[in-house]
Amino acid sequence: MKISVDHVTNSSSESFGTVIIDTAIAISVAIPYIAATLNGNVDAETEVDIPEDDWGYQPHDSTDPKDPPGTIVQNNRDGTITKTLPDGTKGTQMKDGTIYVTQPDGTTGVIDPDGHQRMTLPDGTKIEQYTDGTAYAEYPDGTTRVEYPDGTVKEQDPKGEVVQMNPDGTFEVTEPNQTWTKVYAEDGKLLKGKTETGSEIIVDDQGEITGKLVDQDGNEMKVSGNLNEGFKAEDTKGNFVEVNEDGEVSKVSYKDENGHYQINDDGTMDINYKDPTSGDEIAIEFDPNKGLNYKDSKGNYINIDQEGKGEAHLVKDDMELQINKDGSGYYKDKDGEMKTDGKGRLEVKDSDGNYEIVQENEDGTVTYENGNKEGQQMTAIKDKDNNYIFTKNDGSQLVIKDSGLTITDKDGNTTSYTKADIENMVSEYHQLGGQS
Repeated sequence: MKISVDHVTNSSSESFGTVIIDTAIAISVAIPYIAATLNGNVDAETEVDIPEDDWGYQPHDSTDPKDPPGTIVQNNRDGTITKTLPDGTKGTQMKDGTIYVTQPDGTTGVIDPDGHQRMTLPDGTKIEQYTDGTAYAEYPDGTTRVEYPDGTVKEQDPKGEVVQMNPDGTFEVTEPNQTWTKVYAEDGKLLKGKTETGSEIIVDDQGEITGKLVDQDGNEMKVSGNLNEGFKAEDTKGNFVEVNEDGEVSKVSYKDENGHYQINDDGTMDINYKDPTSGDEIAIEFDPNKGLNYKDSKGNYINIDQEGKGEAHLVKDDMELQINKDGSGYYKDKDGEMKTDGKGRLEVKDSDGNYEIVQENEDGTVTYENGNKEGQQMTAIKDKDNNYIFTKNDGSQLVIKDSGLTITDKDGNTTSYTKADIENMVSEYHQLGGQS
C-alpha cells in the first residue's frame, strides 16, 4: 500500500476531516456554502408578490450579499427551499433541515441537521464527515481511509493490509491474516511489533530486542536478543522458544499439564503429550537423518524413514489402515476395503460384494477381473503387444488387436472384423445418420 497522507486531500494543509472534500470538484466550497446560506439564512426579500393560484414561488435572483451574482433562489410551496449557484450546483433544504446537494458532474451530497455529511463522487467514491471531526472515504477499488480529529490516518487496501499513520510521524503496518502489527519510524526503521493480546517486541537503535509474548490465555514470556543474531522468549517455568537470525524457530522446550514439547537446534523433535479431548497418550519423534516415528496408547503407529518409506497402522472409528515395509497393505471402512500385495496386485471390494482386481505381471501384461459375491463376471488381459482380451464367465470373448477384432459368443461361434471392415461400418453408420 502506498503510504500517503494526500490520498484523499490535495496539497492544502486542511484535512478532509474538517473540509468535507478538498478535490477538483470544489465541493469544499459548494456544500458548506449551500448549508450555511440555506440553513435559516435565506434573505426574507426572496419572497415575491405572485398570484395565489400560482404553483409555488417563482425562481428569482438571490438578494443575499453572500451569494455570487447569478445565484437563483426558489421558495417551494412544499416548504422546501432550493438555491442554484452559477456553476450549476444545486442545494435543496427540506422542512426537517436536511440539505441535498447535486453538482453538474454528478456529485451528490447530503447534510443532516446535526451536521453529519455524506457524499458520492462520479467515480463511485463515498465520503462521510462525522460531527466529531472524523472523516471516512471508500474508493471504487475497495480501499478505505479514515482520518481522525487527532491527525491519525488509517488506510486499508483491498487485500486487507492496514497502514496507520500517527501524528508523531510513526506508522503501523498489519499484513492480511497476521496477528502482528509492525511499527516503523518516520524514516522507515522498524521500532517494534505488537499484537492485540498484549505481545510487544521493541527494537532499539542497536538492534537489541526486548519485550514480551502474551498468548490469548494471558501466559507471558519475556523476550531478549538481537535482530542480527535472533532472540529467545522464556517464561518463569523454564519454557522457552529460540528464533534464529533468519526468523526461523530453532529450538523449543515447553511443558504443561498435558505433556512436553522439545525441538532442538539440530532439527530433531521430541513430543509427548496427552490429548485432552480423547485422553490418548501420543509420542512423536523426528530426526531429519532418520525419519518420523509416531505412536499412541491405542496401538496406532507410523514409522517413516528419511526416504519416505515405512510402515503404519491406524485405527479410528470404523476406519483401519495398514501399510507394511514391503509395500503391501490395506484400507477398510464401512463402505468396503482395498488391499495390495506390494507387487502389482490391487483388490477393491465394496460392502455389497462387488469387486475389481488389477494385476500387473512381471512379463508386462496386465490382468483385470471384476465380479460380485456370486462369482467372476469378466476378466480382461492386456498383453505385451497392447492387444486386449475380454472374457465373460459364460465363455464369450472379445479380442481387440490393431488389425481388427474377433467376437466369440457363448456357443463358440466366431466373427472377425478387419480394421477396414470396422472403418466401412463406421462410414455407413454416419451416412445413415445423415439421411435420417
